[in-house]
Amino acid sequence: MGLYKEEAYEIESIAKLQKQIYPDAADFGVPVSGYNDDIVKRMQEVIDILKMSFNIKRNFTEYGTGKTSTTEIFIPWEKEGHIFLGTIYKIEYVHIKPKYRKKSYTDYITVESKQHQQIENPFRGD
Repeated sequence: MGLYKEEAYEIESIAKLQKQIYPDAADFGVPVSGYNDDIVKRMQEVIDILKMSFNIKRNFTEYGTGKTSTTEIFIPWEKEGHIFLGTIYKIEYVHIKPKYRKKSYTDYITVESKQHQQIENPFRGD
């Protein structure tokens, strides 16, 4: 194991760019200008690489002022018996509808990571 360190590093380097999005709310993330933003493209490339090897979970939610796309990816770093140990990444893209996009409202990406262990095989097709 220990593959995909470059992809994990890329996710974590984007996560380090996170800041408070709105001064009056607890939303943290990386502000982006839309789907064609370089950070969005970098993150999508990483997800595309990882989904070739790993099972991922995706969820799309629409709400009054926009929509979110959430991707969860577990990258195993080692295996002890039948248990995979690694890091789970939750990447969320928040899109604000244009009519709600004022100077203070913007699209953004959030990244969360935590150490994780699971019995379920994280690899596709195994």
